[in-house]
Amino acid sequence: MKNRNKYIFAVILLLILGLALRVYKINEKVIFFYDQAWISQKVYDIVVRHDIKLAGLSTDLPGVLTGPLILYFLAPIYYLTHFNAVAAALATV
Repeated sequence: MKNRNKYIFAVILLLILGLALRVYKINEKVIFFYDQAWISQKVYDIVVRHDIKLAGLSTDLPGVLTGPLILYFLAPIYYLTHFNAVAAALATV
């Protein structure tokens, strides 16, 4: 039982270390490309224009859409941080 606790502790420690390294200076590492701008525009439409989305974003396959869950997950984050891309990056780490 003690060995199992040591392994669990080691895994948790590695996860915390990985998360710390991932978010260290994230504001300098965030790159805002086309996809992120497109998603933030769709979230802006939901938050500001109250344009409710029932289907998500389109994919490379014609007629195949993703779910809108990511838009509704990011909506309060963008709203509370005044559409700050670093906050969205932190939320999706």
